[in-house]
Amino acid sequence: MDNAIMNRIDPRQPLGRRQNGAVLAVALIFLLLLSILAVSVMRSGQLEVLMAGNAQAQLSAFEFAEGFSDAILARWKNNLQTNEVVCTTAFEPASTEPGFQCTRTDLAWDSRLNPATASLDAIKNATLYGRARPLNEGKPACVPGFITGIAHGTWAFFFDVEASYDNSVSRQGASRVNHGAVLVNPVSSDCYTNPNGFGNLDNFAHVPTS
Repeated sequence: MDNAIMNRIDPRQPLGRRQNGAVLAVALIFLLLLSILAVSVMRSGQLEVLMAGNAQAQLSAFEFAEGFSDAILARWKNNLQTNEVVCTTAFEPASTEPGFQCTRTDLAWDSRLNPATASLDAIKNATLYGRARPLNEGKPACVPGFITGIAHGTWAFFFDVEASYDNSVSRQGASRVNHGAVLVNPVSSDCYTNPNGFGNLDNFAHVPTS
């Protein structure tokens, strides 16, 4: 028994030399752990970059949609029609619900935001959809008290303006905004005391008075 043990462990070999295999194994394990840690940190950094880029794309898309909506409102004389729903060509999403269907497709806005002629890549490759539709079936109504900046009780027409920007193909994001618009009749009487006092409708010749 003792002779067998002595044969496996040669006392003439230094102790450090007999431990070379263990040191190598430990070193390989630590190298593997460090490699895993390095890959994990690299992937985490890549994920943070992608998240930051996605947040920036969403913000840019929202700003472009806001700008498009403002451009629609700036041309309210063409776009805000109480008896028609004015849209861009091939408005999406299409709707079959009454009051949402596009009756015109000549919505006007700033030509600098036209993807066909824009110089900015974020606009050039984008798809813009817009729709301006009347609320309350296109009939005038009293301005409620919670709307600020307009005299309470004034006759007005109300609209919903929807603007959509989509450039997800170029990884620039997509966004859609809805804004409410109020078209006030400046010569109308108090709608509470005179329910029929729409006033001079020359500025609203397209509005049925009946």
